[in-house]
Amino acid sequence: MRQLTLLIGFLALVLGIGPAMAADLTITIDQIESADGKVYVTLWGSKETWLDDQKSLQNIGEPAAVGSVTFVMHDVAPGRYAIATFHDENGNGQMDFNFIGYPTEGYAFSRDIRPFLSAPSFESCAFDIGIDDAALTIHMVYP
Repeated sequence: MRQLTLLIGFLALVLGIGPAMAADLTITIDQIESADGKVYVTLWGSKETWLDDQKSLQNIGEPAAVGSVTFVMHDVAPGRYAIATFHDENGNGQMDFNFIGYPTEGYAFSRDIRPFLSAPSFESCAFDIGIDDAALTIHMVYP
């Protein structure tokens, strides 16, 4: 009987049967000033891919609402991640900047990092996710 139990356990491990090793990440973006446009949240998993939209792990856009908008990213594997978010008030699908490169729409980063004169590093925004569901709140900043 013990051998059968060990065999079933081994097969479950090899075939990936059993509890999932990924979590849901709930992100609340608050301090949103208007209901115009959409709020976008993007997740990255390394400093090599940080802020490269083509290499993000997940990207979600939801209609903006005064106050807060909540997002859920499913199946986030355990690891180190960072988030950038922006409020696309004019609905053009991208973050807008003025002539000197400063954002003209709301933006924020995980860990509420406030950059000065350049984008923050992945490590300064990074947080860890385990196998349990997690939640975080990020406060939008407007120019």
